[in-house]
Amino acid sequence: SGDAIDWQQLERSAIDCGLTEATAAALAYLDRWSMPIPGETVRRLGSRRPSLAERVERDLGGRQTTALWYLRFDAANYLRKSSGWPVHRRLGGLGLYLGAQWGVPANRVPQEVITRSLRRLAHARTG
Repeated sequence: SGDAIDWQQLERSAIDCGLTEATAAALAYLDRWSMPIPGETVRRLGSRRPSLAERVERDLGGRQTTALWYLRFDAANYLRKSSGWPVHRRLGGLGLYLGAQWGVPANRVPQEVITRSLRRLAHARTG
């Protein structure tokens, strides 16, 4: 029941959003449950190089123990959101994005990185 899935559009959307690895994994999972998933779509998505944001997220691996985990997590989100922007715009916007995420002015982002890292390190030693 329901409308047919446009697999080419799904593939294009995964590529555009930088979610090829996650989409391929989700489709492969559904395929194991005998869902009608075109194997070619899964193979094409799985053969693409993951986006920088996906690679950063994969490297995080759910680990929140490193002092800079939060920075890497927010940076991965920013890379995904700024995909397709020119490099100078991506670099220039990172401080503004992090400031907005953390509720601090952009000019305080470097200080906030240090403060958060030291807090996490102190917590790791005492906790």
